[in-house]
Amino acid sequence: MIVRLIYNLMAPLFFLALLPSFMKRMRRRGGYEGSTLQRLGFYSPAIVDKLKHRHSIWIHAVSVGEMFVAQTLVQAIRKKNQEAHFVITTSTSTGYRIAQQKRDDRDEVFYFPLDFIPVIRRVIDQINPQQVILVEGECWPNLIWELSRRDIPIALVNGRVSDRSYGRYTRWKKLVAKVFGCLDVCSMQHEVDGERIRELGAPAAAIHCSGNIKYDFDVIQDPRGVEHLFKVKKTNDIVVLLGSSTWPGEEVVLGRLYQQLIDKHPNLMLVIAPRHVERVDDVERAYLELGLKVCRRTSNQPAEGGSVLLLDSTGELSGLYADADIVFVGKSLCEKGGQNPIEPAAYGCALVTGRQMQNFKVESELLDQADARVVIENELELVQCIDALLSNDDRRQRLSRAAEKVYHAGKGATAKTVALLEKIMVGSGR
Repeated sequence: MIVRLIYNLMAPLFFLALLPSFMKRMRRRGGYEGSTLQRLGFYSPAIVDKLKHRHSIWIHAVSVGEMFVAQTLVQAIRKKNQEAHFVITTSTSTGYRIAQQKRDDRDEVFYFPLDFIPVIRRVIDQINPQQVILVEGECWPNLIWELSRRDIPIALVNGRVSDRSYGRYTRWKKLVAKVFGCLDVCSMQHEVDGERIRELGAPAAAIHCSGNIKYDFDVIQDPRGVEHLFKVKKTNDIVVLLGSSTWPGEEVVLGRLYQQLIDKHPNLMLVIAPRHVERVDDVERAYLELGLKVCRRTSNQPAEGGSVLLLDSTGELSGLYADADIVFVGKSLCEKGGQNPIEPAAYGCALVTGRQMQNFKVESELLDQADARVVIENELELVQCIDALLSNDDRRQRLSRAAEKVYHAGKGATAKTVALLEKIMVGSGR
């Protein structure tokens, strides 16, 4: 009781302290129009009336990567139960946009509510969930406590506890234990995640190691590759280098690399997909300052020869992975922990990453064991690495085949997770 009281006294103060930076980020990223009422738990009367007459499964996925997991689960559950209805919540405008694009007419998509008791109670009353599924690590205290009080089953799926998160959680262990202790299922990605969440207070009987759902997708030869997106001809001799989900600083590094290598390798094509699409103006400006030509996807104009191709849209990366020969995995040269390497591995891309892959530590270790990626320390090593791969088709192909094997070996987590969710659908056993 004391822990909950302290949390609810401190939460509004933290919210007010963080509000200016949150508002700034909302303005920069855009797409949040109309989100305020949803975050306060107010929905249209028509939607509330519709939700009142059904018992939905509520899935929360914070952003893009987690939304992929949510959509995979929706499809798998619906294969077994055509009558299932879902409410999907997300915290970011990008996650919201993707959820709306893929939404079935039977389902609803909302922004996640603020974790204040009156708001949470209003939202639960309106959604009327029969089960709540939290993707990867979004365990908000008041939401968890209120669901537990009402005996609504709660599942954490595709769960992981990164080194950084584990350090933060241990500093607030009493609070975290009160939250994790209410979970009915903890379907974790790896054994280390299971061990950590048990140490942090999750019930041992609730913890299962099911694998990573992000492996469970079918590779589709998406026709929206570079020819479709940028109206440029990709002949067989072209080698596509894709900077995937890049962060500030990494785009400039790749731009300078392109300038250094294009004379030696005139068949090199550079494609950049920034992690946050709202940064594309800054990225384009940086390339123009370097003296590079840029073609943006939304320009709908044919790319000039030698242009850097800049993806300024969402939901179109798969087509670029299908066309890419080499992928530099972003967020790995800066100290941000890396991005998910699984999808480019599935498409058989030769993978290059920086050393900073802490957010995907196990996946990186699996790739290393299979000799399926090249790790570089700095810009000079990146230039040398790409130069070597452009000069050695056999090495590129070996990396490609090894990455695909890692992807295929990791599949199967969705079926295991759905089986666990079915067990708590009838009742949580409290």
